[in-house]
Amino acid sequence: MKSKWLCLFFSLGLVVQGVFAQENPVKMWYDEPSDDWMKSLPIGNGRLSGMVFGGVEKEKVAFNEITLWSGQRDAGQEKPFGKEALRNIQQLFLDGKLEEGNAQASEQLVGVPNSFGTHVPFGDIELAFAQGNRTVENYIRTLDLAKGVASVSYRQDGVTYNREYFCSNPANVLVIRLSASEKGKQNFEVGLNVLRKSDVTTDKNAISFSGQVDFPTFGSGGVHFYGGIKVLAEGGSIRQNKKVCRWRMRMK
Repeated sequence: MKSKWLCLFFSLGLVVQGVFAQENPVKMWYDEPSDDWMKSLPIGNGRLSGMVFGGVEKEKVAFNEITLWSGQRDAGQEKPFGKEALRNIQQLFLDGKLEEGNAQASEQLVGVPNSFGTHVPFGDIELAFAQGNRTVENYIRTLDLAKGVASVSYRQDGVTYNREYFCSNPANVLVIRLSASEKGKQNFEVGLNVLRKSDVTTDKNAISFSGQVDFPTFGSGGVHFYGGIKVLAEGGSIRQNKKVCRWRMRMK
C-alpha cells in the first residue's frame, strides 16, 4: 500500500497537553461527508486546529491557529472609574432602579472597544481527487475521541481509499495521510486557500506564506504570522502549478 503525507506547520510556540488512554475509545461516525462547517470533524493540539469535511471528490480542511488575532494596544481603551461611582451604581440596584443602574454600568464600566480585535480563521486546505463520478461504497467518516484522529474511508471500483487527519503535539503540525489499497490509484491535487493577505513562496513540494492580520474594523495592528504546507509522496511523483499554488500528486 502506498501512502502520502501532507503536513501543515507554523513557526510559533508549542502547547503541551496530556493524553490519557482509554480501553474502549469513543468514536463519532457518519456515513456521508459534511456539507457544513458545524458538521465537520474537529482535530487539534491546543494551538493548531482543523475541521475535516470528508468530501470524496473534493476535500476541505479548514485550519486555524490560536494566536491569529487582529487588533492592537490602545492606551485610551480603559475609562477612568472610581470607587464612588461604583457605590452609586450599586445603590441604584439596591434601590430597585435596575434600568438606571444598568445604563450607568454600561456607560462607566465598559471600556472603549475600538481596537480590541477578534480571532480570525486562517483558511482551507483543499484536495481534489481524480476518481470522477464513480459509485462510492462503504463510506464512513469518524473521529476517535481518545486519540484525536479523524478518518475517512470509502470504496470505489474495488479500491479502498483511506485518509487520516491529526494535529501532532510534539511535532506541532497538522498531518493528513492518504493511502489506497492498490498502486497507482491515489491521484489528486493539493491546493491552499488562505483567507488572510499573505506573501507566498513556493518550492518543489512546499509552500510558505507570511503576513500580518489586517482587520479594518480594529486597525492594522494584528499579529504577524508564518506557516506552510509540505507534501511528501512515498513511491509517487509531484508536479507543481506555481500560478495557482497547487500540486498534482500521482502514485506509481
